[in-house]
Amino acid sequence: MFRASMILIKRMGIRGRLLLLIAAAMAPLMLLIAGGIAFDYQDATSRAQADVSKSAELAAMRLSEAFEDARATLSAVRMMPQVAAGGAACEDFLAKLQASQPQILTMGVLSPDGTIVCHNKLRRRQAFGDADLARRIMLPGHAEFLVGTFMIGKVSHQPTVAVAMELPQRGSQPEGSVFLSLNLNWISDVARQMSEGGRRSVLMADTASGRVLARWPDIVTFGAPMEGTPLLKRLRLFQAGGVVESVDLDGSSRLFGVSPIVLGGASNVMVALGVAKADITGSVQQRGLIALGLTIVAVSIAAMATWWLGYWTQLRPIGRLKAAADRLGSGAFETQVAIETWQAPEFRTLGASLNAMAEKLAAGREAEKAVAASEARYRLLAENTADMITAVDAAGQRIFVSDASRELVGREPAELLGKTPEALVHPDDVPIVRAMLRMLRSGSEVARAEYRVAHRDGHYVWVDVIGRPIEDNGGLALALRDITDRKLAEERLAEANRKLAILASTDELTGLANRREFDRALDVEFARSRRDGSDLSLILIDVDRFKIFNDTYGHPAGDACLKAVAGALGAALRRHGDVVARYGGEELVALLPGTDPEGAFERAEVVRAAAERLAITHDGSEHGIVTISVGVATIAGADRVTSAAGLIKLADKALYEAKHGGRNRVCQAPLQAITSLPVWPRRSADGRR
Repeated sequence: MFRASMILIKRMGIRGRLLLLIAAAMAPLMLLIAGGIAFDYQDATSRAQADVSKSAELAAMRLSEAFEDARATLSAVRMMPQVAAGGAACEDFLAKLQASQPQILTMGVLSPDGTIVCHNKLRRRQAFGDADLARRIMLPGHAEFLVGTFMIGKVSHQPTVAVAMELPQRGSQPEGSVFLSLNLNWISDVARQMSEGGRRSVLMADTASGRVLARWPDIVTFGAPMEGTPLLKRLRLFQAGGVVESVDLDGSSRLFGVSPIVLGGASNVMVALGVAKADITGSVQQRGLIALGLTIVAVSIAAMATWWLGYWTQLRPIGRLKAAADRLGSGAFETQVAIETWQAPEFRTLGASLNAMAEKLAAGREAEKAVAASEARYRLLAENTADMITAVDAAGQRIFVSDASRELVGREPAELLGKTPEALVHPDDVPIVRAMLRMLRSGSEVARAEYRVAHRDGHYVWVDVIGRPIEDNGGLALALRDITDRKLAEERLAEANRKLAILASTDELTGLANRREFDRALDVEFARSRRDGSDLSLILIDVDRFKIFNDTYGHPAGDACLKAVAGALGAALRRHGDVVARYGGEELVALLPGTDPEGAFERAEVVRAAAERLAITHDGSEHGIVTISVGVATIAGADRVTSAAGLIKLADKALYEAKHGGRNRVCQAPLQAITSLPVWPRRSADGRR
């Protein structure tokens, strides 16, 4: 796609390019307009979502008033003595109460088995219509107030939803429950009030039975089944409430705010308040179409103006300049070009430059003949040497490259002409080349500069460069010689010396620093401690009963054990500047610069615990596993210990006390009482001593 676009642009004329430029300039405006429309659409949608969500919550609150009134009514009825008395007194009381509350269709009392024993209209016993509600109200641990599912009342013969509460229990057996059935016509009136004159649709549905409890506009009847409709599926997915987009019962697409009516254990009654999507986005779409139309008109006017002006201000003067350049190219150096004064300054300047060029070309034709003879002699010398000879002009570009470039960098001389010396240089060596060029341009010669240049095959070649300024024209002459083999030999020698240094300072078995390296580090850090007055701590470690371990399990196992302990020591002490070494035999040592006594003891305890966690079996040890004893000593620059050997002696005494005190522990040497060393009991697995 990109390649095809580049080919099309390559074939495009000036006027086409100007049109493309206009289109590119207008593109941000069009994107801005499109972004504004998208933002407007998103903003309208967001505000509509917030509005329907809040309205749905308000509708749920209004519609839940019927359930709240029913709860309050049942709470009062269940405590009435007439209800407890039963019989005619109960029936008369319920009849009078129902007559005073039009939102209630029927009221009654149920026995524990779900039989109606008292009713405002019914005068004989019969089973309650919502058997599931009668069963749930008698289950242990039910909510105080339960809502049933949609049904057609057996007595009222009207669509209704029953609610129930358990009667107070007076003995060991349950007394039953009281119920009432709601008038859905009254609830529908509330829905009508919330619909804002039918502009919004308001629906109350029972998601358990899939029935409509109330709908305004009333395009469906009470109790109409909703099973299989997209709206019911969305309501069941959003039982906790929210905002959904769905097809309404009338087939229109709407944005719904959904809210549950939850009272006691009821969560199957949902309220959905919907707004038509056309009402939300209609004005946004209209504004977008107007903006798009105005943009198209503006782009069209700009394109026509550009097409007409392109000829007079671009094509015509360029045609004149091209014709003059063609004549100059054919050798007609007497050519002159005329550009109108009202044309762009760039065209007038270019015309003047072509005229001046014609004059200089005429004068330079004679000079070329003299230069050609001198250049022939110079090329003869440069092309017959193994070094690559290059000449750089005052602008920093190569104007001559000898044939040795084929051997040195695998490139033809013509490929390097017009390029700067830095073009082939390794990125890390560019500063070297720039410093060399600055020195040459200041008038000094460069006897030797070494850097890397890129070969065509992808590798880099080391070169030794000699440079000299050319006084005649301010340019430079450079001679490049291949020294790659010598550089490789030097690198191999340096790597060998580095490996020898590592081997000379490393213990072969444990991989830690050896005794020689440790002694060197100790001298350096001790001198620094004395000079700076800083703390210096030393940890001396001995593997407990190691000779017995070797005798019992063999020397290979002993070596493996010592390597494991050394590995745990190295992993525990990884701070920069710490030196961990093998001191000799089964003794290990750690040098901790800048570590005070408390810090040294804590780190020593970490090392002891790390060795203990290895859990290497050792039947010859009193602990049953391989353990270590640790001696810790700390000095500061002002302490009376005046030698590195004195610090080792302190740590050795502390180690002795640790082994004498039962092993697998850390002892720390105080400076003022070397012969009386404290012994800290080892820490348990939970960190306590």
